[in-house]
Amino acid sequence: MLKDFDFTKERYERQLEWYDSKSVSCKRNHDILQGVVIVCSTLTPIFILVLAPDWNLLAVVTSAVVSAAASAMAAFKIREKWISYRTTAEAMRAEYSMYKTGSGPYSDGGGQQAFVERIESLISHEVGTWRAVHKKK
Repeated sequence: MLKDFDFTKERYERQLEWYDSKSVSCKRNHDILQGVVIVCSTLTPIFILVLAPDWNLLAVVTSAVVSAAASAMAAFKIREKWISYRTTAEAMRAEYSMYKTGSGPYSDGGGQQAFVERIESLISHEVGTWRAVHKKK
């Protein structure tokens, strides 16, 4: 065991920060792409009906943008990552709260070793989920 190793600062807080930032980033990217899909797919039929035939290129462009945005969301699995990262971050927070208050699995005095094992299990589970999602590509 490393005497100078503070699991909470060196591992837990860093991992939590990583999952939080990745979750926020994925949610932002998802929301932007979803907004593009909604706006462009709404405008395309309007362009076809109102501006046709002189402005058909605009309808083609908005259709292509819809296709590209929807394809990017599916290919990069942005929504799935966002949910997975957020779920892991919130589970880590809940685990930390139980550890600090001595509740749940820590009510019988199972201290830092149990906390380390449970946090590492959450991280390992998320990594396994990530691998499974990306093998489907």
